[in-house]
Amino acid sequence: MELLCPRKGQHKTFCMRFPNIFQTILLIFLLIIFHLLLTRFITLSEQDNLKNLIVSAIKVVVLIGSISILSKQGSIDNQNVGIKRPNLYLYLMGVVIGILIVFNPTLGSISFFNVEDIIKYADSIMAKPVDVYVFLNVVILTPIFEELLFRRVIFSGLKSNYNTVTALFLSSLLFGVFHIDVLEATVFGLWLGWIFLKTKDLLLCITVHSVCNLISFGFRVIAKVDPEKTVFIYILENEVIISTIMFALAIILFYLSAKKDGFVSRELEKQR
Repeated sequence: MELLCPRKGQHKTFCMRFPNIFQTILLIFLLIIFHLLLTRFITLSEQDNLKNLIVSAIKVVVLIGSISILSKQGSIDNQNVGIKRPNLYLYLMGVVIGILIVFNPTLGSISFFNVEDIIKYADSIMAKPVDVYVFLNVVILTPIFEELLFRRVIFSGLKSNYNTVTALFLSSLLFGVFHIDVLEATVFGLWLGWIFLKTKDLLLCITVHSVCNLISFGFRVIAKVDPEKTVFIYILENEVIISTIMFALAIILFYLSAKKDGFVSRELEKQR
C-alpha cells in the first residue's frame, strides 16, 4: 500500500512509511547487535544492575534520537501521536486490564521455552540483588524503550503500510517473542497496541506497561523476603480458579471500555 507523504520543500509524493516488514526485522536485528555491543564494552565488575541500567539508558536515548531524525525527514507517521491530557478512566481501565493479562497464571505458563530453562532463568533473576538500579531499569526505562519501539515505531509504521489487523498482530507477536512468557507478552502487546490505536496516547501505553512492571518488581522483592515463596505456591495451587476469574474480568472490562466513548478517539471516529 503506497501513501502520500510530504517532504520538506517538495510537493507530496508517493512513498512508504518506515518501517515495512523487512525494515522491522532489520531494525530489531540491529538493536540486538547494538545491545550486545553495549553489554560487551560497558564493563562494571560486580555491578550488573548498574551496567544494565546504563545500557538501557543509552538505548532509550539512541531510540529517541532516531525517532526525532526520522520524524523530521517525514519517514515515520506523526499523525495525532503524542502525549495527551491524562484521562483517569482510560488510565484505570488500561492498567487494570493490563494487570489481568500480565499476571494471569495460565497465560504466563505458556512459552516456547521448556520448564527447566524457565526455572533456571527465573532463579538467575531472583538471585540478583534488588536495588534502585533494577527499579529504574524495569519500571522506568524498559517500558519507555519498548513502547517507543513496538508501538511508536513498529506498529505505527506497519499500520501505515499494511492493514491495521496485520500491523497489530505482527507488532504484538514480535513484542511477545522478546519475552520469556511468549503468549502472555503477545496478548499484553495486543492490549497495548489496541490502546495506542484508539487513543494515540503513548504516555498511556508507557504508564500501563510501567505499572505492570512495578508489580513484577514487587514480586521480586517479596521473593527476596519470603524464601519459601508462599505467595507463588498459593497462585500455582489455585491456577485454574485465579485464571478463570481474571479471564472473565478482563473480558467484561474490555467490553465496557470498548463501548465507552473515552476509549475511541474523536479523530478515529471522524476517519470512519
